[in-house]
Amino acid sequence: TGFGLVGHALEICDASKMDLTLQRSKLPILPGAIDFIHQSELPGGARTNREYYAKRVKFHSTKEPALDWLLFDPQTSGGLLICLPQLGAEAVLNELQDSGMTAAVIGEFSTSAAQKPQIQVF
Repeated sequence: TGFGLVGHALEICDASKMDLTLQRSKLPILPGAIDFIHQSELPGGARTNREYYAKRVKFHSTKEPALDWLLFDPQTSGGLLICLPQLGAEAVLNELQDSGMTAAVIGEFSTSAAQKPQIQVF
């Protein structure tokens, strides 16, 4: 769809008036994706997305800055985000994984105090 994970997540944040905390270490990454970033193989949409959304994303320290670029990559499956109550998330995650799908809990929503919801990336 072109918005990347961050773009889709911010649509959810805006609609729900919630902030999102993402955990880099929880993101399922395709093999070789980081290597492409290190080779400067980025689609133009990743740069455009980062310019557009970056002001609403706070990056906390990282050992792998290339991973941050993947959050803006328009080729990601951001449109496949599922938001669930924490209580039922583990059961759904197990069911998805048992059916052969790649699924992970990558973050958590919280009430936003800001006029425009934000994403924190740890």
